[in-house]
Parts: sequence; C-alpha cells; structure tokens
Amino acid sequence: MRTTQHSSREWGLARHNDRDFDITHADHIDPGKQKENSYLNVYRDKNMTFQEAELKFYTEAFADLLQDMNARAVAARHAERCKTPADLLKSKKTAPEEVIYQIGNKDDTVDPNQLIAVYNEFNAWHREKFGHHIKRLDVALHLDEQTPHVHVRQVWTYRHPAGYLAIGQEKALKQLGYQLPEPGAKESRTNNRKIVYTRECREKWNEICREKGIEIETEPENRAPNKQNLRKNDYIIMQQDEKMKKMDSLLAERQKIIDDMQLLMDRQQEVFEGLKAAIAQAEARKSDLTDQISLKEKALDILELKHVAAVKAEQQDRRTAEQLETEIRIKRENIEQQKEELAEQEESLQDLQNDLQAAKEELERVEDEICTKVPKKALKELIRSVPDKSALSEETRNLIKVVDPLVKKKKPSRFLKM
Repeated sequence: MRTTQHSSREWGLARHNDRDFDITHADHIDPGKQKENSYLNVYRDKNMTFQEAELKFYTEAFADLLQDMNARAVAARHAERCKTPADLLKSKKTAPEEVIYQIGNKDDTVDPNQLIAVYNEFNAWHREKFGHHIKRLDVALHLDEQTPHVHVRQVWTYRHPAGYLAIGQEKALKQLGYQLPEPGAKESRTNNRKIVYTRECREKWNEICREKGIEIETEPENRAPNKQNLRKNDYIIMQQDEKMKKMDSLLAERQKIIDDMQLLMDRQQEVFEGLKAAIAQAEARKSDLTDQISLKEKALDILELKHVAAVKAEQQDRRTAEQLETEIRIKRENIEQQKEELAEQEESLQDLQNDLQAAKEELERVEDEICTKVPKKALKELIRSVPDKSALSEETRNLIKVVDPLVKKKKPSRFLKM
C-alpha cells in the first residue's frame, strides 16, 4: 500500500478537524464512529475548539510581530493595512499549514492502532528535528471516515532580526540550514527548500512504516507523463503539443462564439430597427396624448373652479339656512311664550270681567237701596250742607260722587208720595 502526505493552508479546515460543525450534512462522515476520533490542541484544553486555540496562540505568540507590522503601516500612512491575529490566521501566507497523514486507502489500509503508533514515532522525530521552527497547533485522528487518517495543523516560525517570533516557511527552513534542491538554480516553485523538507518527511514516514512491518510501495505510479519521468526536450515537446491542442480547441470554441455573436447581432439589428419604428409611433402617440391631456387638464381646472364656487355657495346657503332655522326656532319659542302670556292675560281679564260684573251688580243694588230707603230731598240737603267738600274724607267724597247723581235722578220714590 502507499502512504499519503498532503498539505494545504485554509482557515476553515480547523472546524472540520475537530468536528465543530453540523455533521448531518457531511455524507462522508459516519456519526456512529465519531466518538472514536481523538482531538488535541496546543493548550491540551478539551473545552477549547481548534479555531479558538489557534487564535489564542497567534494572539500570544505573534503580538510583537503584529505590533511591528502595524507600526510600519501607520508610519507609511496606510492604517487600513493594520492586521489582527485573525487576519494572520486567514491569510494564505501566514495561515497554519495542514498536513494529512494516511496509510493506504479505503480499499486497503491499516489498523487504527498501527496508524497511531507510526504517527507518534514520526511526531517525536519531527518535534526533535523541527520543534524550534514548526509549532504543532492541533492534531486530529479521524476514524469516522472510510480511511483512518491524521490531520496536523502547524505554523512555520523563525526569529526575526529584531528579536521577535515571525511567520515564514522559507526563512524558517533557511535558519534550519536547508539548501535548495538545485543550489545553482534560481529559487522557484519547483526549486525550493520545502521540497527537500517534504521528501525527508515522506522518507521518514515510510521508514517507520517498514520498521513496524507495514509493506509500503515507493515506486512511482504509472501516471500521465510529467517533468519527473521525461527528458527535458521531450517534456517541452509534449507540453507544446498539449498547448497546441488546447489552442485549436480554444480557437474552434471562439470561432463558434463569434458566429453565434454575429447571428445574435443580426437579430439584434432587426430588433433595433423594429424598436426604432415602434419608438417613432410611440412618440407620435405621446404627442397626441399630451395635447389631449392638456385640454382635459384645462377643462378639469374649470370644473374645479366651478366646484369650488358651488361648494362655497352651498356652504353659504347652509349657513343662511342654519341662521333661518335658528331665527324660526327663536320666534316659535317667543310665540309659545306669548301664547302662554295671552292665556294668562285672558284668565286675568276674565277674572276682572267677573269682578266688574259683580261690582255693577253691587252698585245697582246700592243704588236701589239708596233710592228706596233715603229720601231724595234729605240727600240733597245733606249734600248741600257740606260747604267744603274737600275737607271731607276720601271715602265720604266717593260716597257723595255716587249718591249725588242718584239724587239728581227724577226717579219716583214711594217715600215722596207720603
């Protein structure tokens, strides 16, 4: 079987490693085996997630680095370039490196205990050789997937000339004394110190596997030709052929795109001409509608003026009607009051008429009595005997006024006949 060592840099992988996410959406994970996994972070704190542990380590270990970086950014008047520990964790250049160690595949693998034994021995060798420049942040053993494997997240560090701890893979390898695979050639993607480090780690891993009785295949697989198993000129020719084929395919695709675009442009031109005619008709229609709207707006203004006048007249009529209703109500109240007063006056008049009738009857009775009982001559003499009638009392004068006319009447009396 073959061994696998794969490295990458990505901030979100830490959550995958300690299963700090909803695994119900991960088809490749068996929830029933999740308890068999093992997790360990740099602080050996089981209550801390991998992301929390990494953020704490970056905050503590690289505080001086951040202070120097941010001070230079501010001095250069680019405060927006200031970084935080979280920014370092998410940047491709400074994020932790993740390495996956695996023996075999889903069809042919080893017992988990064998994998753990190989990793522990490899880790002890790695820590002794690289511990001053490679810091292991967290380790996860996954047994809930098809093939057992180990996830290791680590950060490359070196001592900056200013004295603080900084992040950098190549500079760390330089301080470790590693040389380029081709010392005379320029440093590049295919000629860097990480290639030497990776080859050394792979050889050590395979060596430990063989020591523990695990048969490991080290011969290259029959893969597509590449730079490692072809001569330089043959490889260049092969690459050029592939490029030519890609170019031919690309040119054919582009020609098809051009033809499609030309057809589309022709159709667009037809549509454009039709739209121009439609726009001209629409403009003419718009002009007619504008004139009609203008006339209708003027007619509407006149109607609104009439409406306002009618409303005002209606309001004036309503106020006049309200005033008339008020006056009618007041006059009706006055009429009712006067009717009541008239009824009272009629009652009083009736009482006076009754009193007057009674007084007339009493007067007639007195006249009759006077004329009957007092001689006319005696009355005359009595009246004449009073020289100054003003000295008499008011009652006596009133009596004389009553009696005197009676005396003057020539009414026969039985007393005069005697």
